[in-house]
Amino acid sequence: SRTESQQEYEFTDKQEIVFQNLVGMIYSCAVLFFLMFLVTMLEIVYKAHSAPKDAPPDVATASDAVDYLFYSYFLRKASLAFKMVITSRGSDISNLMTGLNGLYLLFKRMRFVSTIYVLKTMALIAISHPRIHRMFKTPKSNLKSPLDMTATQATFLIVLASIGLTLVLSLIHI
Repeated sequence: SRTESQQEYEFTDKQEIVFQNLVGMIYSCAVLFFLMFLVTMLEIVYKAHSAPKDAPPDVATASDAVDYLFYSYFLRKASLAFKMVITSRGSDISNLMTGLNGLYLLFKRMRFVSTIYVLKTMALIAISHPRIHRMFKTPKSNLKSPLDMTATQATFLIVLASIGLTLVLSLIHI
């Protein structure tokens, strides 16, 4: 739908050096987050194999791993788009906007993760207070909770929920 007279802006060589530096920094952060994901997954596997059978799953670490993977993904997408600003001709603004959208999605995910962390931490602090803790105490019984699950089931549920929430938030542009 663009006519020849509506060509896009082209950045100068000096401006493209700024983009080149930005691409390198974003890409290196993407690689580091991916390495954090891999190391965290190794930690989960190690803990799962060395923990007693009745040990609860390490849900927090699994959640962190998923977040690192998403951060890596969004940063990689943004770095590829910003790289296109340098290497393409005639579509610098479109590539710039794609890169900015990738960063937007990253920050949206970070906002989501930070909000969950704050709410979770506030709730854990609140329920550990003696007055509140007493309200949740129940008599001991032999009934098994329907919420009991294996470490694998809990980890799978956390990963699935995290992916689902990220996709939903990406679609509704919150």
